[in-house]
Amino acid sequence: MQDHTESSNRLKRYLELDPDNLQLLDELIVHSIHLKDYLSAKQYLDQGIALDGNHSVFLFRAAQLEIIGGEYQQAVVSFRQLIPRDEIELLARYELARLSLMIDDLDLAQELYLPHIDRITESYPYVAKVTAQVWHHLGELSNAIDVLETHLISFPDDYEAISHCSLLWADREEYQRAKELANVVLASDYSGLNAHLSLGTIALADADLSLAEESFSKARQVSEGSGRAWVGLGLIHMARQDIAAACSLLAKGVQLMPNYIGAWHALAWCCITQKNFEEARSCFNKAIEIDSRFAESYGGLAVILALEGDDDQASKLIRKTLRLNSASFSAPYAQAILAANSGDSSNASSIVEGLLAQDINGDGKSLLTSLNELAGKGR
Repeated sequence: MQDHTESSNRLKRYLELDPDNLQLLDELIVHSIHLKDYLSAKQYLDQGIALDGNHSVFLFRAAQLEIIGGEYQQAVVSFRQLIPRDEIELLARYELARLSLMIDDLDLAQELYLPHIDRITESYPYVAKVTAQVWHHLGELSNAIDVLETHLISFPDDYEAISHCSLLWADREEYQRAKELANVVLASDYSGLNAHLSLGTIALADADLSLAEESFSKARQVSEGSGRAWVGLGLIHMARQDIAAACSLLAKGVQLMPNYIGAWHALAWCCITQKNFEEARSCFNKAIEIDSRFAESYGGLAVILALEGDDDQASKLIRKTLRLNSASFSAPYAQAILAANSGDSSNASSIVEGLLAQDINGDGKSLLTSLNELAGKGR
């Protein structure tokens, strides 16, 4: 911050001697943004546009200030208009990728960023971390890991990238590798949001609820806006059978991550344990809107139908679920409830009451374990 202040003061003196210098004006805009002095940034921008209203760099800075001002949709329009300008095209595409993450519109990144990623990365290596975030949000974990590991060859002390890599390995259920990277991050001075999320995910998988709560709480301290932290804490409360608190935490998670299927599923199953079937159905339908090919959404709806006694419709959705994913974790729950409905088991209510701890699938995983693995599932 001190460096930016000193540089800014020096540039101001130069600008007094050369008030029409466009490069000086641009540098002052950049320094003002770093100093969060957005009023000065806008004043320098206006001065530059008055000198050359068609200057690509000033139009680019104007779009950046639109992002800062929360005018996201206008910024999308502005950056799109800059793509035909060769001198600024690649940076405009990069900013559109950042915007796609901010407004949760990954179609934007898929259309305008990923097809050009080789050219962009060659010119601007620092884009790797945004590229990895896009791949992660799209559920392409291997691509995200490859991007970051390549980046870390050139920048081995980039703890932000290491932290993200840790969470990616955790979402891949490669817990030992994830833990090693998380510990590297937390031994540094970096705050390590993703490292805390990674350790929380691992602890929850190990049923170490105290460590999981500590890790997710630290993640939430780093960023109140981390949907993964809220979902993780919600799953912990589910495990403790504190369902009302769990639903409240998970509702915050879906508010922060509206396009994350895993968050909607966690909330849906929480509602099922409360026998709030309409809310659960709404959550699964939202997940289907996000990805109509994701099997577990239909399996969840089959569970609700079975609990409501609509065995025929439940059976149809079970078959659809298993066609989409023969290893579905939700379909066996629906099948068990159908069996209970026909008198082959104690009763459907007992299945719901023991939902979180039961290993219906016979694979050693409880529903809670499956939901934890699903927590990072985007679309």
